[in-house]
Amino acid sequence: MCTYNGERYLREQLDSIASQTMLPAELIICDDGSVDSTVEIAEDFAHSSPFKVSVQRNSKNLGVTKNFEQAICLCTGELIALCDQDDVWYPQKLTALSAIFSTNPAVGGVFSNADLIDENSRRLGKTLWSAFDFTPKFQRRFEGDPVSVLLKRGVVTGAAFMIRADLRTAFLPIPASWLHDDWISWMLALKSRLIFTTERLLGYRVHGGQQAGVPALTLRGRMSQSREKESRMCRERMQRFMDLQARLGDMHIEPSPNLIKDIENVIRHSDARANLGRSYFDRLRYVLSHYAAYDRYSNGLRTMLKDILQP
Repeated sequence: MCTYNGERYLREQLDSIASQTMLPAELIICDDGSVDSTVEIAEDFAHSSPFKVSVQRNSKNLGVTKNFEQAICLCTGELIALCDQDDVWYPQKLTALSAIFSTNPAVGGVFSNADLIDENSRRLGKTLWSAFDFTPKFQRRFEGDPVSVLLKRGVVTGAAFMIRADLRTAFLPIPASWLHDDWISWMLALKSRLIFTTERLLGYRVHGGQQAGVPALTLRGRMSQSREKESRMCRERMQRFMDLQARLGDMHIEPSPNLIKDIENVIRHSDARANLGRSYFDRLRYVLSHYAAYDRYSNGLRTMLKDILQP
């Protein structure tokens, strides 16, 4: 678990971990310089916890990705369940995910669905996968070719993720341009086997203070994003795939020519989208002539409309 100024929800999350039908062997908590009572809550829990709890206080702020990287390195068990500070685990979470590894020895990572909950832990009537458009169609595609889905968008959320500890060398270190869960899912898809369960195993909290969360839940919210912000996100995506491209050269696998081409195309597509002109007709001309790229590397028609209509 990584924490940062999480006093409001932390105790509820810790209590949900202590209520698991299969308790963890240990809980590693890495705090990234909280100035509220987060560390005190964690240390108080450690005194009464039915399992070992280690609380690490960072001397300087590492950021989400590097803090999770540190926490992952400190784990000593065979399976690692990533954990956010503000969610609520359902009692069967660890039991359900660990059972999948027991029956699938070739699997390197498993992720689940979740219920979206509000600041008062009330269910919002939506799921985590619906927020990411991880529909049954994309679930079927993921089962056969996870990379083809990851090329479009990340669908693996760390809070719902369990991985084999002995595969850490396959994904560490994590490039600064990537969020930890997106990067790990890519590496496991390439070097191991990454699968999912449709069970909703936690309440994933949606609130204004979270450092990384779900996209806007409405079409209007998604379409209202400014062109400046969209361009910045495209440049960030371009950098992530450039870093992925560089890592492939260091990995002890032979990437397929199609994968190399796809990564190059994502970089070009992201660069072009980041630099769309202000002219409506120029944007329209580009978007219509690159339909295939939008379909394979972005969210298809929705992204096309966004790029056409956003000045």
